Amino acid sequence: MKLRKVLIIICLSCFSLLIHAQQIQPIVKKSYIPFDVGEIHPEGWLLDWAKTAAKGLTKSLGEKYFPFTTGWANTTYDDWWPYEQSGYYADGLVRLAFILNDSTLIQRATKLMYTVANRQTEDGYIYSNCKKFKKDWNTDKEDYGVYWSQAVFARAALAYYSATKDEHILKMLEKCYAGTPIFNRDSEKYPLSGVEMDQDRKLVGLEIMLELVRYSGNKELLDKAIKIYQANESGFVESWAKNKDFLRTAICHGVTYNEVGKLYAIAYPWTGRKDYLAASVGAFDFLQQHYVLPNGAPSSNEYLHGIGAFEGSETCDISDFIWSNIWLARATGNAQYGDRIEKAFFNAFPGVMSPGFSLHLYENAMNRIPGLHLKVRDDGTFFKELHWPTCCTGNLNRVIPNYIINMFMKNSENELMLLTYGPAHLQTKDGNYDIKMETQYPFRDQINMTINNIPQKEKLLLRVPSWCTNPQCTVNGKIYSTKWAENNFIIVSRKWKSGDQICLTLPMKAELKEDDEQFAKYKDKEPYWPHDMEPKAEYKIDGFNKGAHFATVNYGPLVFALPLMDNSAWSFDLNEGYWREFRYALTKSSLIDTKVTLNDIHQPFYWELTGAPISISAKADIISWEPDKGNPKLPKKCIPVRHNVQLKLVPYGFAHFRVSMFPCEQ
Repeated sequence: MKLRKVLIIICLSCFSLLIHAQQIQPIVKKSYIPFDVGEIHPEGWLLDWAKTAAKGLTKSLGEKYFPFTTGWANTTYDDWWPYEQSGYYADGLVRLAFILNDSTLIQRATKLMYTVANRQTEDGYIYSNCKKFKKDWNTDKEDYGVYWSQAVFARAALAYYSATKDEHILKMLEKCYAGTPIFNRDSEKYPLSGVEMDQDRKLVGLEIMLELVRYSGNKELLDKAIKIYQANESGFVESWAKNKDFLRTAICHGVTYNEVGKLYAIAYPWTGRKDYLAASVGAFDFLQQHYVLPNGAPSSNEYLHGIGAFEGSETCDISDFIWSNIWLARATGNAQYGDRIEKAFFNAFPGVMSPGFSLHLYENAMNRIPGLHLKVRDDGTFFKELHWPTCCTGNLNRVIPNYIINMFMKNSENELMLLTYGPAHLQTKDGNYDIKMETQYPFRDQINMTINNIPQKEKLLLRVPSWCTNPQCTVNGKIYSTKWAENNFIIVSRKWKSGDQICLTLPMKAELKEDDEQFAKYKDKEPYWPHDMEPKAEYKIDGFNKGAHFATVNYGPLVFALPLMDNSAWSFDLNEGYWREFRYALTKSSLIDTKVTLNDIHQPFYWELTGAPISISAKADIISWEPDKGNPKLPKKCIPVRHNVQLKLVPYGFAHFRVSMFPCEQ
């Protein structure tokens, strides 16, 4: 009898929750939402990589290293950063646990969630017992890092709720954010500066609040979130949407720019305000134009730092950049964000990981040449289990599950969007969707989908990447009369039958892409933030200096590199006798008569040089180039020493010592 009563209470609670959620819907019907965590499972090479991550750092960090061993379960930390960094780890742990249905990781995630939920106090506080935090919590006097690290953990809790529908965790989050203060902005600080943005990490809780509204229908949280947006729009909307004043916020910490820059796009579906959306879209277009490297990641040696062959990307920023572009895709349904996500995921991210997902880099550069050092912390370009600070180590666990969870998205207009590609299986708990995607993409150009179940009115939107000029689509073996959405999608609309077969082919070809390096300048100098001078609110860069001309080799979403080792080595001996020739320059004829070689994809799959599933031949010149080992740069003049040397290039992620941004004569 007791069990029956419990079941009735649970059913009524769930029904009530559903009713509330249905009462509040986003104003913008074309905005998208992902499926629940665990409803998209990886397969093929993507499953192998996810399992490697689960057995590697995602498992070992929680067993061996501070602050991950206790993380958010600890109540005695007297600073906020251990909560931030272990919050990153918890977010990746939860998501990876449920997409793999890994019982060990699920048990660990559940224990963590309930440890935090059970210690929550009546006022909603879930943080440290440290008096300095408890005193000012839910006031605007609190250190911004407390609200920031709380939001990082809350992402993990939202993912746990998404996977389990455990209302206890949802209520914990609602209670936690119910007392969030209205953070008012001092309008005299206009225009928005990079320094102010760093303090605005406290606003990232808005992301959590609006997701809570989506799940719970909590109108009070929606009203409060909108008030906070309105209280701060004088900075973001005025600076970014109306005046396009990005040169001041360009002096900004990379993680801050990624995390804060997306916030007004998150509000767009709930407010319908196009200026909100324009602010975030403009911010990330500016980032893409001036800071995103050819491997898809923004450069940031802590602070944003231009486009150059030896400019590094923090692993944190690879993760956060992907996450922010997922949000922009949700708000806009625009295919360009899928392009950006794939570029970073297929290139920059595997470039920072060892094949077994047991070691990683803090900083990752396009050209990683033994003996040539980046301007970063001494060991930031070495493969290690743990880097200090541990933010990058915790953050890397988020990348693979976030990519998988957001491959498919849907909206209230009966549109199912395929944002990114890879081998995966969408199976919803309600049985409405069952779609299997079989592919070796991005190493091959064909994507096969079996539609086992899909709602009859649903339109299937297949993203066409910007690099693809001649996509082909067949349905049950017949050429499909392609319809195009305004945002570069093929729309498949039909009377669906179980077993329908869709084949999407995205023809790839080897391409040489040329551009110029560019570096931010301040009073005609190229300062190295934050070491040359501490950024201040009044600082504004003067623009960008042009650097050397360069070329990259691309094949679909993949960037190719010249390996500087003959095997899969990811660490190096300091003996210069082991180094390989790197002084190559590409020319406009480098890819004439090029050959693309396809190899079998090894099982299990690893990002190892010896197992690269594709290679490209190219011709290059050896040039006179003696870079400064302490401050290497590409040469602006390519003086040939030898012509037409044959090179074998492999995808960026398979070459841990590499040249991928080649000097090139303009």
